[in-house]
Amino acid sequence: MQYNNKMIIVNAIYDQVIKRILENERVSKIFKDTLLDQQIEAVEVKPQ
Repeated sequence: MQYNNKMIIVNAIYDQVIKRILENERVSKIFKDTLLDQQIEAVEVKPQ
């Protein structure tokens, strides 16, 4: 099953936690490095 690079969060509480994690540039980079099992060189956070 492929989701075209979309992350599906089932629980609304987890959705808020992930949102907070991704708002912090340093923590977001570490999270994405671990999740993708690849080294991320830069993360650019854009307001929504």
